[in-house]
Amino acid sequence: MKIKRDFVTNSSSTSFCAWGIASFYEYDDKNYLPEKLLKRSYNYYLEKIPEYKSNNLYKYKGESEPVSFEIFCYQLRKLNPIYTDFVTNYLNTLNISSIFFREDEEGCYIGRSPFSIRDDENPKSFKTILKLDLIKLGFENPRLECINEEVYH
Repeated sequence: MKIKRDFVTNSSSTSFCAWGIASFYEYDDKNYLPEKLLKRSYNYYLEKIPEYKSNNLYKYKGESEPVSFEIFCYQLRKLNPIYTDFVTNYLNTLNISSIFFREDEEGCYIGRSPFSIRDDENPKSFKTILKLDLIKLGFENPRLECINEEVYH
């Protein structure tokens, strides 16, 4: 079993527990993530690619150059794990977690683990800070909910 920050995964399922939001892909949506988050994630991708290439962590065997913003967004809509990892890693730099899934519905959960509450936070300030962070990422009036989800692979 593999243990990652804020969720546990084994070969058949992944459990995720957080306060946050669910963002689902709708057939007619261009993107299910806000433009601001997409642009910041793309900039993170551009920043990290040289480091990944130099450490042989660059997973794009046939590509010599980073992809365009449009292709990056298209691959996110397809839930390509290479690109969803860049969004997840960018969010982790902000102490926010995410998990992308493809089951009956496609999309992601974005939030903070209840176990990440700091000593200077109480439950109300924890939720307020998370809501403000999500607004800064471009989510309009995010409605926080307790997310307890198990995603089967």
